[in-house]
Amino acid sequence: WQNSTQSDEAVTQQPIEDLIIAQQVDLTKEASIDVRPFTLIGANKETRLLAQSMTELIAEHLVGRLRFLGESLTFDLRVLSPSLRASLSLTGNDSQTNPRLQTAYVLESNLRQIEDMVRMAVQIVRTKDGVQIWSDNYEMEAGAGFKLQKSVSNQIAYKAKFELFLDVIKENPDEFDAFGGINPDAIKLFFCLRDKPNRLKRQLLKKVIELDSNFARAYSTLSARYAGYPPYLLPLDERFPKALAANDRAIELRRNDASTWHTRGYIFFESLDYPKAIQAFEECMAIDSKWIIWGSWGLARIAMQEGRVDDALDQLATAVAMADDGGFGIQQAIMLINVGQYQEALTSLEPDLKAEVRGNARRQEIISWQIFALNFLGETDRAQALIGENPVAASASHVMLMNAKNEDVLDFFEAQFFQNRNYLMSLRAAPYLDRLRNEPRFIALLEHLDSMETHTEAYLRNHYVKTGVQL
Repeated sequence: WQNSTQSDEAVTQQPIEDLIIAQQVDLTKEASIDVRPFTLIGANKETRLLAQSMTELIAEHLVGRLRFLGESLTFDLRVLSPSLRASLSLTGNDSQTNPRLQTAYVLESNLRQIEDMVRMAVQIVRTKDGVQIWSDNYEMEAGAGFKLQKSVSNQIAYKAKFELFLDVIKENPDEFDAFGGINPDAIKLFFCLRDKPNRLKRQLLKKVIELDSNFARAYSTLSARYAGYPPYLLPLDERFPKALAANDRAIELRRNDASTWHTRGYIFFESLDYPKAIQAFEECMAIDSKWIIWGSWGLARIAMQEGRVDDALDQLATAVAMADDGGFGIQQAIMLINVGQYQEALTSLEPDLKAEVRGNARRQEIISWQIFALNFLGETDRAQALIGENPVAASASHVMLMNAKNEDVLDFFEAQFFQNRNYLMSLRAAPYLDRLRNEPRFIALLEHLDSMETHTEAYLRNHYVKTGVQL
């Protein structure tokens, strides 16, 4: 490549890899990406400045490690950003023509302003064959401040990096502990899971295990699938023995896998065996500090379910401190709602709400909790307006509970004991249930929860923990 300010000799004295690689990496070619500047459609001064800022923020967020399938990978990503290209006096084509600057992937994007909204389309292309491996669309308010720009760019970078590293792993399975030595056909089928309907994933995972019975990641993923299975497809008394059996096998094969221990914590939490859940969450965090956010969230849920509000908030604060900008707002809001901090819950949802594309599933989930918090703040007009505009969010269980009759709310919580139990942590301390606390059926609910928790070992022995479980 040509450099107008340095000689070729000077360039060789300062290796290009030293400038591009933010941290030492194992895969130099395969884990590299060229972040191209935004293509502007109908540009003005403000959108040009926004595009420049967003490009650099995306490149900044792309650097570093990513947790893939619950595992913190052992390599970092080489990122060639516009600012680095400028500092080296590179033209736009240098990264394509110079072998030392060629990257395995290119991130391309365009930006346009429509009235008061800015819309962005982003894609990643694999350079060796021109295949688009990922694309998505984002929007935010024009004139957004730096905090919002940082949140949106983080959302883009996280999703982009996930798809990029997925492709890297598919192309280089032997470079990773979780996939090294595994039957290639099993790996290929395993990576097909993301594109399949949920109802097929369990059957496909069982086929993966048939192809290679030592595939720890497959057992771990199957364990998580069973643990989160909808009750109408698989009852609790069948679901958790299978989840635990798959989890046991995964730990037997790869004991130091943080995500497997996290799933184990979830299994025991749902089984109301809190001591074993706490042990699993703590083991998960000890193995990999990147899991402190989700381990702390698990410990916060246990504390809330036991009525230890201060402990729950302490664990929540730890999780929030570990979370990147955006992405944890829903969990934070759920906990704050359960302790009656509705305004704080709304505030925690704002970054994620602005970063998500209108109409997508996660946005609807965010709006559903926004509706819930607004209702209990007494801002019923705003809540009803959101319900009218977002029928998917309005159909969420917690939204339908807001103004339901006492009998209907009690029916719902009684059913929770046989379903996913996600709402049981509201029973002991959530202010929104105070209207029910003198109801005989509600008192019976708490007594039932006490009984199940007190007799956990016997309850698990009779209902969940079975030997010789057939996956």
